[in-house]
Amino acid sequence: RPAAVPLLDCTGQVEWEIFRHLLAQDNLAGYAISSETLAVASRLVEEHESDLLPDSSLPYSASPMMLQFWLQANGHEHRPQCLYGAATALWLLGRAGGDEELLRLADHLLGATETKRNLAFLEDSEWPLSVVALIEAAEPSESSRQLLHEDRPREPRLSPPIPARYTGELAGLVVWEVGVHASLSAEVLNMLRLVGGSKLEAHRRLVQRQYPPWLLDICGQLYSSSIGCDTHRDELTDIFESYLPDSDTSNRELSWGSIEAMRDKLAAAGSRAAGPMPGMIVCTVPVLCEVMAGLAEEVGAMLVGYFGHPALFMVDRSSDDGNTSAMVWSALVEMSRRGILITSDPFLSMQYEYQLG
Repeated sequence: RPAAVPLLDCTGQVEWEIFRHLLAQDNLAGYAISSETLAVASRLVEEHESDLLPDSSLPYSASPMMLQFWLQANGHEHRPQCLYGAATALWLLGRAGGDEELLRLADHLLGATETKRNLAFLEDSEWPLSVVALIEAAEPSESSRQLLHEDRPREPRLSPPIPARYTGELAGLVVWEVGVHASLSAEVLNMLRLVGGSKLEAHRRLVQRQYPPWLLDICGQLYSSSIGCDTHRDELTDIFESYLPDSDTSNRELSWGSIEAMRDKLAAAGSRAAGPMPGMIVCTVPVLCEVMAGLAEEVGAMLVGYFGHPALFMVDRSSDDGNTSAMVWSALVEMSRRGILITSDPFLSMQYEYQLG
């Protein structure tokens, strides 16, 4: 796993770096949190109180710190904020003092509204706090409630952060992406930019018509300027246009015959494409991963599926007595052995794990 990036571990923000250093020292002492660490956590929470508290004028009553983190993650101008450090500090103080409001605020910072913790990348952040601990603290069981209301403060104990296995610079990377939902593709590309920095050398959007059609400036609003927004058209984009002419307004379904034909045509066209070949192909719909599988093998690219849709989305199941569904399932199982499949939602992740084994 690559080392955490400044967005997550707050490198360069001195006061938060000191706090993280104290946590690391407590780690060496057996994860009992020292009074010095709690004092620093209390000071930081007090100093940043206005950024931590929910703001009813923002969507979902988000805290200003959450908005600044979102802007930073999407390549916009921002005021540096240490979201995960703040969540950790609130969790420590809430556990030590039995303050459930602080625990709920820590969970809120990571996007707990509407049950989706969509800002939580704790396991990769270098902060020694897990999402499991955060959720358990914010929504305690009856036994936990009794412990939180004991007269004596509890001693919070942390889990060690997952150690970084690779700390060098990433090699230059060219990414081709295939999807019909622009924001899903942008999530992957922006995170690759954050991890790889300027090493994300180029990318192509092979499906140029992507939902939503009312987001007129998809390039300007979703893609960081350092990534750029590909508008180049060639044989590859023409193949997608011919099979998915209304991909920005309709989830047109593909039969197994169409899937096989697209896979063969794309593999052949990919070998003739001008410009740098991809090191990674990102697809945000399972069936589009399958149509790109031959091309990925042809050019030696890593195939990464980042899914926000059910496994059979855009698969025509109307007239083949289950043959297309069975073939797609078989292809997905095989793909899960060869490529990297990720979901954008924890509930979708459980569904895929159950269905694919």
